[in-house]
Amino acid sequence: MGVTAEIREKLYCAGCRNCKLQVWEEDDKLDDLTKRGYIVQDKPSKSFYLVRCSWTKDTVFQPQKLIKCEGRQPFNE
Repeated sequence: MGVTAEIREKLYCAGCRNCKLQVWEEDDKLDDLTKRGYIVQDKPSKSFYLVRCSWTKDTVFQPQKLIKCEGRQPFNE
């Protein structure tokens, strides 16, 4: 399984057509950006990711803790 698939398994919005995922390899400079909550470190894969939402047209703050989204649009609809 790829890194992106592993990360998507953990996200509520992963099954939404509005969810866009950007992934970076491990980098010391990205550690500072994780403090802001937009870029999240995925420790098992040693990578960093950011989630963008096409519905809100913004970055999702702490996407790993998201439990509800009114704009969620599953792929099968």
